[in-house]
Amino acid sequence: AAESVRLALLPISIDREDRELQMVGMSIADLLEQRLTKTGRVRVRGADYSRPISVSAPNLVELASRANPDYVISGSMTANANGDGARLTLLMHEIRNGGVRDTPLGSFQLPLLQRSQDIAQYVRFRDRVVSRVVETLLPAFDPEPAGPFTPRTSESYRLYLLARERLAAGGCDGEAAIELLRRSLEIDDRF
Repeated sequence: AAESVRLALLPISIDREDRELQMVGMSIADLLEQRLTKTGRVRVRGADYSRPISVSAPNLVELASRANPDYVISGSMTANANGDGARLTLLMHEIRNGGVRDTPLGSFQLPLLQRSQDIAQYVRFRDRVVSRVVETLLPAFDPEPAGPFTPRTSESYRLYLLARERLAAGGCDGEAAIELLRRSLEIDDRF
């Protein structure tokens, strides 16, 4: 069997002191840790909420030297201006040879628990977000692809995710996305 991927999960940073946003961030990080650990392919070192870390390259390199993860996941959450929800953005950081390479995992709009019609609505949104993130991460970690639509290298998959993020951000960044997809196919033409 292949060796497990070592993953460090940082606390989700919140843009302001807001108890509800902090609870949502902890809830998402906790569920993400549970789902990734359950796969059996990923060993997760969970977030320590008592010791927040700045997500800068020097801090990530220092963390990697102590914890020795293959990847670090970080996130940030910003409340909407009208107060009806929050935007969650997640990144995967790969630390190699003293440098950091970031890959976007997605940006998601979430309802806030107090403003949801019921707790079930909030839980469905949260679960959907976590499921999408896990589905995005697992192909990058799996050395034995499951089928023809699974990338065979993490670099090919990283370029694909970057292209997807550029397109999702809107604007006219289509040429850059096409270039990223072209580079992805050069690495793995069967993906």
